[in-house]
Amino acid sequence: MATTTSDDLVRRTKNRRLYAPIILGFFFLTAMLICLVAAITLLAPGSPVDGVWSIKPVEYQQLLALAPWSGVGFVALSVAMAFASLGTFTGSRWGWWLAVAIFAINGLGDAAQVLFGRVVEGVVGVLAAGLVLLVMTRPRIRSSFGISQLLRPARTGR
Repeated sequence: MATTTSDDLVRRTKNRRLYAPIILGFFFLTAMLICLVAAITLLAPGSPVDGVWSIKPVEYQQLLALAPWSGVGFVALSVAMAFASLGTFTGSRWGWWLAVAIFAINGLGDAAQVLFGRVVEGVVGVLAAGLVLLVMTRPRIRSSFGISQLLRPARTGR
């Protein structure tokens, strides 16, 4: 019985198109557009796009009080999401690492929600981010991004 190495898994998976990179690419593309709209509403308040904040008017007022820096922050987030979208659509290693970093940071932010009394939102967010990270670290998904193993064993010898 032949054994399968992680490099074999990478080669086989590259030949079969997985949906994870495409789904992640569209997720980050959507996130980029949302962040861009938020930035526009914060940098140029009073535009017709302001209506998107009707579901969270208190948060909008809080972010407006921090403008223009809150708008600049959303522009930066939009750029990060654009890079994550590009990296995951193309199935690149750096795209996978960027996506993992974004979901890990998001999970930490959701954990902080719990500390500030928003328990339900925080727990749901942590579980969602954790589930995405669990899926992303599966060997087949990792290999679709050309990552055979997360940690390389230490080399022995000199």
